Amino acid sequence: MEGNAPVQLARRSTPPKPGTEVPLLAFAPRVGLQLGHRPVLLFFSGGLRLRAEASVDGRSRLRVLGFHLLADHPQLGKVTITRTEPDSAPTSLVDTGGTEAPGVSALFLHCAVDIERSPGSGRALHLRTSTPLQLVGRARTFPPVSEPFRSQRTVELYQPGDSVPMGSLDPFRVNLGGC
Repeated sequence: MEGNAPVQLARRSTPPKPGTEVPLLAFAPRVGLQLGHRPVLLFFSGGLRLRAEASVDGRSRLRVLGFHLLADHPQLGKVTITRTEPDSAPTSLVDTGGTEAPGVSALFLHCAVDIERSPGSGRALHLRTSTPLQLVGRARTFPPVSEPFRSQRTVELYQPGDSVPMGSLDPFRVNLGGC
């Protein structure tokens, strides 16, 4: 299921028509970033963009076209979280019915975390996730309106080519909503 984001719609919502792009705002007010032994709390804001695509199995599909969060910190400078997968990654699903987990939504995103000034050296630091960031929540309508989603686990951050993590993102809450 890596790279997929199933979303179930509320019964009164209608799925977007194929080709429709849906921008969503994202706010994550208390994100714990661990760099070595230095925990930092950051306030991120940004958004993501989805595009509805036709489906042969009768369910609407959404493709994640972009994901971007930005925070400013006095010592670290700008800290960004962006999606690193190409647009051709497996599509996200929007379920229009179902009784097993009504309204459950999930995004699975491989991400880059870029830090303007790393602690100690002050140089830019470019990190990547080795496992996807998983954001899970309940969408009562689509597009969501300030719906809380939560990351499901700590995500380790690596410099490209390294096998030892340089840091991690602690589990956090992000609110997603239509623009």
